[in-house]
Amino acid sequence: MLQMEFIKRDVLDEVLKKACTNEKVKLLEWRNAEENKIKTAYTSDREILVVEYETETGRQQKSFFLKVPCDTTFERIRPYKYHEKEIYAYEAILSEFEKFIDFRIIPEYYYSDDKYNIILEDLRAKGYRTYKQHEFLDFEHSAKVMQVLATYHALTHKLITTSASLFNNDAVQAHVHNALVVDKETNSTCMKAYHKILRRVDPSFADKYANQLKNFADNLVQNGVKETKPKANSFKVLVHGDFRSGNLMFKYDKYQNLEDIKIIDHQTAYISDPSIDIMNYIMQSVKFEIFDKYFDLLMEIYTNSLNRWLQYLKCDRTYSVDELRNDIKNKYNFWICVMILSVPMGLSDPDNVNKNLLQNDESLFEEKYYMELSKKWFKYFIKTGLEEPTSKVFLAS
Repeated sequence: MLQMEFIKRDVLDEVLKKACTNEKVKLLEWRNAEENKIKTAYTSDREILVVEYETETGRQQKSFFLKVPCDTTFERIRPYKYHEKEIYAYEAILSEFEKFIDFRIIPEYYYSDDKYNIILEDLRAKGYRTYKQHEFLDFEHSAKVMQVLATYHALTHKLITTSASLFNNDAVQAHVHNALVVDKETNSTCMKAYHKILRRVDPSFADKYANQLKNFADNLVQNGVKETKPKANSFKVLVHGDFRSGNLMFKYDKYQNLEDIKIIDHQTAYISDPSIDIMNYIMQSVKFEIFDKYFDLLMEIYTNSLNRWLQYLKCDRTYSVDELRNDIKNKYNFWICVMILSVPMGLSDPDNVNKNLLQNDESLFEEKYYMELSKKWFKYFIKTGLEEPTSKVFLAS
């Protein structure tokens, strides 16, 4: 039997009835599939729960996906309200999608408790799989991802405009990046990493603008967080907050054609504009060359799909490519923060990340995939800052 106190027979009995849509199922026994256990970097241990049951047709088996708080990191991430945020998202917000669409873009949610344990459908058992950190996605995958993301954003925009009270929740309103502003260790790491990466990219530039860059780095995190807060007239959605290939699951047909995509792990959600999720995906999940060649097309695919859904949902608002471009442009500090605080973890070896939670170990910045990607992205950011300055640090001659 599974050695977890929160898995009670009456709980599993209700989960099973819901999953099977059958009130007459008889729960027999349950166990955890240790061979399928997955360790994640900073939020939870994940396990596969195997349940044996009986129906009119005989004995059967079904698996579920468990998210269980990881003791080693739970206290460190408590201020971020990750677990509260995800449970509330499933219970109160994402469940509302069923009122508007007859298909799922998220896993089915069955149960959670006040200890932040969650039971979801096991997507792997249904043929879905994730990509490894270092498997960057091609244009065809990215185009489909943009369409699924547009659906997600359109649905949350509809809820924000018609059911605003759903979002009056402390966990949802807890900005995932706010805790970083007062975290001296994170700010220090950000400053050191910024100089380190810039020197790697262009030593002469780093030397020439040393004083200005220090001032810029000192306020980088705080300014980055400010940039993510939606403006009064901006197009507001519930952003996923950590939208990348590692938080997507893909299903293929027998010919290996992409059939479906599901969005998972909603513990970093908050209200902002769509550029947060789009650029998070681009910067962490595709090669820079894909961005350089196809970004305009991907933005068109996203906005076209989004506006079709907004029309279908009878929303008053639309969102143009120009608005999206402007939202991206106005987050110059934030994208550099993402490159320093998020991308290294997404591209680093999982064991390295687990041992060095968040940004405590400089070896995170030496992973070969991150080395390759950061050089290209920082060159792009420096060029953008020089040609279209959004930060005074780049105005010095």
